[in-house]
Amino acid sequence: MSFDDTISVAKVFPDTIYTFEDEVVYKRLQDGQRVRGEYDFPIHRDIFLQKNGIIRYVVEYKDGVLHPKKRIT
Repeated sequence: MSFDDTISVAKVFPDTIYTFEDEVVYKRLQDGQRVRGEYDFPIHRDIFLQKNGIIRYVVEYKDGVLHPKKRIT
């Protein structure tokens, strides 16, 4: 594999990327805060949240709460 060969996250983890547009939630995640709410995400798995086609956060959803794990952009 060369540096020109890239594999997108969408190809590797197709069932874990979700488009999510809520800026209030993104702001809270950015500040390291958990966000309570009812979302249609799988529980107890890493989830990639994207906006405008760009992955912004890795979170875990459990017990009705989004737990920030990693900020990407």
